[in-house]
Amino acid sequence: MLTPAQQKVKQELEELQAAGRFHHKAQQEFHAPQPSSLKKWMLPLVGMLLILLLVVMYLFHSNQSETVAYLVKEQHLYQQSEKLLNETLYEKPVDYQEAKMKQIQLWKKLSELDSPSRLHDHKIDLLDVMEQQQEVLIYLTASKNIDSATLNQKMIELQVRQELAFDSLRTALERDKFKYETLEDGAVRYWVYSKIYTY
Repeated sequence: MLTPAQQKVKQELEELQAAGRFHHKAQQEFHAPQPSSLKKWMLPLVGMLLILLLVVMYLFHSNQSETVAYLVKEQHLYQQSEKLLNETLYEKPVDYQEAKMKQIQLWKKLSELDSPSRLHDHKIDLLDVMEQQQEVLIYLTASKNIDSATLNQKMIELQVRQELAFDSLRTALERDKFKYETLEDGAVRYWVYSKIYTY
Protein backbone atom coordinates (compact mmCIF):
# COMPACT_ATOMS: atom_id res chain seq x y z
CA MET A 1 0.00 0.00 0.00
CA LEU A 2 1.24 3.44 -0.93
CA THR A 3 1.40 6.29 1.44
CA PRO A 4 -0.59 9.39 0.55
CA ALA A 5 2.65 11.17 -0.48
CA GLN A 6 3.64 8.27 -2.76
CA GLN A 7 0.12 8.18 -4.24
CA LYS A 8 0.33 11.89 -5.00
CA VAL A 9 3.75 11.49 -6.68
CA LYS A 10 2.44 8.50 -8.65
CA GLN A 11 -0.63 10.48 -9.75
CA GLU A 12 1.49 13.44 -10.81
CA LEU A 13 3.81 11.10 -12.79
CA GLU A 14 0.83 9.54 -14.56
CA GLU A 15 -0.54 12.99 -15.39
CA LEU A 16 2.86 14.08 -16.73
CA GLN A 17 3.11 10.92 -18.85
CA ALA A 18 -0.40 11.44 -20.19
CA ALA A 19 0.35 15.10 -20.96
CA GLY A 20 3.62 14.06 -22.66
CA ARG A 21 1.82 11.53 -24.84
CA PHE A 22 -0.79 14.13 -25.75
CA HIS A 23 1.90 16.67 -26.53
CA HIS A 24 3.81 14.11 -28.65
CA LYS A 25 0.63 13.16 -30.58
CA ALA A 26 -0.20 16.81 -31.12
CA GLN A 27 3.28 17.44 -32.50
CA GLN A 28 2.91 14.52 -34.94
CA GLU A 29 -0.43 15.85 -36.16
CA PHE A 30 0.78 19.42 -36.64
CA HIS A 31 4.16 18.60 -38.16
CA ALA A 32 4.11 16.46 -41.27
CA PRO A 33 7.04 14.10 -41.41
CA GLN A 34 9.89 15.42 -43.52
CA PRO A 35 10.29 13.51 -46.77
CA SER A 36 13.45 11.51 -47.15
CA SER A 37 16.23 12.96 -49.28
CA LEU A 38 15.32 10.48 -52.07
CA LYS A 39 11.78 11.86 -52.21
CA LYS A 40 13.11 15.42 -52.26
CA TRP A 41 15.12 14.71 -55.42
CA MET A 42 12.62 12.44 -57.15
CA LEU A 43 10.33 15.16 -58.54
CA PRO A 44 13.11 17.33 -60.03
CA LEU A 45 14.81 14.22 -61.41
CA VAL A 46 11.61 13.06 -63.12
CA GLY A 47 11.11 16.58 -64.49
CA MET A 48 14.63 16.67 -65.90
CA LEU A 49 14.17 13.24 -67.50
CA LEU A 50 10.93 14.37 -69.16
CA ILE A 51 12.64 17.48 -70.53
CA LEU A 52 15.52 15.35 -71.83
CA LEU A 53 13.05 12.96 -73.47
CA LEU A 54 11.27 15.87 -75.18
CA VAL A 55 14.59 17.24 -76.46
CA VAL A 56 15.61 13.83 -77.83
CA MET A 57 12.22 13.40 -79.53
CA TYR A 58 12.50 16.88 -81.05
CA LEU A 59 15.99 16.14 -82.39
CA PHE A 60 14.85 12.76 -83.73
CA HIS A 61 11.90 14.33 -85.54
CA SER A 62 13.97 17.23 -86.88
CA ASN A 63 16.57 14.73 -88.18
CA GLN A 64 13.81 12.80 -89.91
CA SER A 65 12.41 16.01 -91.40
CA GLU A 66 15.84 16.99 -92.67
CA THR A 67 16.31 13.52 -94.19
CA VAL A 68 12.93 13.62 -95.91
CA ALA A 69 13.52 17.12 -97.29
CA TYR A 70 16.85 16.04 -98.77
CA LEU A 71 15.48 12.78 -100.21
CA VAL A 72 12.59 14.58 -101.90
CA LYS A 73 15.01 16.99 -103.65
CA GLU A 74 17.41 14.19 -104.53
CA GLN A 75 14.62 12.00 -105.88
CA HIS A 76 13.36 14.80 -108.09
CA LEU A 77 16.80 15.16 -109.72
CA TYR A 78 17.19 11.38 -110.05
CA GLN A 79 13.78 11.00 -111.69
CA GLN A 80 14.67 13.71 -114.21
CA SER A 81 17.91 11.89 -114.94
CA GLU A 82 16.16 8.54 -115.41
CA LYS A 83 13.51 10.09 -117.63
CA LEU A 84 16.17 11.76 -119.77
CA LEU A 85 18.03 8.48 -120.26
CA ASN A 86 14.84 6.54 -121.06
CA GLU A 87 13.74 9.15 -123.58
CA THR A 88 17.19 9.05 -125.17
CA LEU A 89 17.22 5.27 -125.38
CA TYR A 90 13.68 4.62 -126.55
CA GLU A 91 12.44 7.70 -128.40
CA LYS A 92 13.80 8.63 -131.80
CA PRO A 93 15.05 11.05 -133.12
CA VAL A 94 17.13 12.28 -130.21
CA ASP A 95 19.80 14.94 -129.91
CA TYR A 96 22.35 12.91 -127.95
CA GLN A 97 24.62 15.90 -127.39
CA GLU A 98 21.80 17.93 -125.77
CA ALA A 99 20.76 14.94 -123.64
CA LYS A 100 24.36 14.48 -122.47
CA MET A 101 24.60 18.17 -121.46
CA LYS A 102 21.31 17.99 -119.52
CA GLN A 103 22.55 14.86 -117.75
CA ILE A 104 25.76 16.64 -116.72
CA GLN A 105 23.72 19.56 -115.35
CA LEU A 106 21.56 17.19 -113.29
CA TRP A 107 24.69 15.50 -111.92
CA LYS A 108 26.12 18.92 -110.93
CA LYS A 109 22.87 19.91 -109.20
CA LEU A 110 22.90 16.69 -107.18
CA SER A 111 26.57 17.06 -106.27
CA GLU A 112 25.92 20.63 -105.03
CA LEU A 113 22.89 19.56 -102.98
CA ASP A 114 23.69 19.58 -99.24
CA SER A 115 23.04 16.15 -97.84
CA PRO A 116 22.76 15.21 -94.17
CA SER A 117 25.95 13.45 -93.10
CA ARG A 118 24.07 10.19 -92.49
CA LEU A 119 23.07 10.14 -96.20
CA HIS A 120 26.54 10.93 -97.55
CA ASP A 121 27.26 7.35 -98.69
CA HIS A 122 23.91 7.14 -100.43
CA LYS A 123 24.53 10.43 -102.21
CA ILE A 124 27.91 9.19 -103.46
CA ASP A 125 26.27 5.98 -104.74
CA LEU A 126 23.56 7.96 -106.52
CA LEU A 127 26.15 10.23 -108.10
CA ASP A 128 27.82 7.04 -109.40
CA VAL A 129 24.50 6.01 -110.94
CA MET A 130 24.18 9.36 -112.67
CA GLU A 131 27.79 9.14 -113.88
CA GLN A 132 26.99 5.77 -115.43
CA GLN A 133 23.94 7.33 -117.09
CA GLN A 134 26.28 10.01 -118.47
CA GLU A 135 28.59 7.30 -119.74
CA VAL A 136 25.70 5.65 -121.60
CA LEU A 137 24.81 9.00 -123.16
CA ILE A 138 28.45 9.70 -124.05
CA TYR A 139 28.63 6.29 -125.74
CA LEU A 140 25.44 7.02 -127.68
CA THR A 141 26.78 10.46 -128.66
CA ALA A 142 30.19 9.21 -129.77
CA SER A 143 29.08 6.08 -131.62
CA LYS A 144 27.96 6.22 -135.19
CA ASN A 145 27.08 2.51 -135.09
CA ILE A 146 25.75 1.45 -131.70
CA ASP A 147 26.97 -2.00 -130.65
CA SER A 148 24.18 -3.66 -128.69
CA ALA A 149 26.62 -5.81 -126.66
CA THR A 150 28.54 -2.73 -125.47
CA LEU A 151 25.32 -0.88 -124.72
CA ASN A 152 23.97 -3.89 -122.80
CA GLN A 153 27.20 -4.03 -120.76
CA LYS A 154 26.86 -0.35 -119.84
CA MET A 155 23.19 -0.88 -118.90
CA ILE A 156 24.11 -3.83 -116.65
CA GLU A 157 26.72 -1.64 -114.93
CA LEU A 158 24.00 0.97 -114.49
CA GLN A 159 21.65 -1.57 -112.86
CA VAL A 160 24.39 -2.70 -110.47
CA ARG A 161 25.07 0.90 -109.42
CA GLN A 162 21.34 1.51 -108.95
CA GLU A 163 21.11 -1.53 -106.67
CA LEU A 164 24.06 -0.22 -104.64
CA ALA A 165 22.40 3.20 -104.34
CA PHE A 166 19.16 1.64 -103.10
CA ASP A 167 21.08 -0.57 -100.66
CA SER A 168 22.80 2.48 -99.17
CA LEU A 169 19.43 4.24 -98.97
CA ARG A 170 17.93 1.32 -97.04
CA THR A 171 20.97 1.26 -94.74
CA ALA A 172 20.56 4.98 -94.01
CA LEU A 173 16.83 4.54 -93.33
CA GLU A 174 17.54 1.64 -90.95
CA ARG A 175 20.20 3.65 -89.13
CA ASP A 176 17.76 6.55 -88.67
CA LYS A 177 14.99 4.19 -87.47
CA PHE A 178 12.65 4.88 -90.40
CA LYS A 179 9.89 2.39 -91.05
CA TYR A 180 10.28 1.26 -94.67
CA GLU A 181 9.69 -1.58 -97.10
CA THR A 182 11.17 -2.60 -100.44
CA LEU A 183 8.60 -2.97 -103.19
CA GLU A 184 8.68 -5.64 -105.92
CA ASP A 185 10.03 -3.19 -108.50
CA GLY A 186 12.95 -2.31 -106.19
CA ALA A 187 11.52 1.02 -105.05
CA VAL A 188 11.64 1.90 -101.35
CA ARG A 189 8.52 3.05 -99.50
CA TYR A 190 9.08 4.77 -96.15
CA TRP A 191 6.89 6.45 -93.54
CA VAL A 192 7.40 9.66 -91.58
CA TYR A 193 4.68 11.08 -89.30
CA SER A 194 2.12 8.72 -90.93
CA LYS A 195 3.02 10.16 -94.33
CA ILE A 196 4.12 7.73 -97.04
CA TYR A 197 7.01 8.43 -99.41
CA THR A 198 8.13 6.20 -102.28
CA TYR A 199 11.62 6.46 -103.70
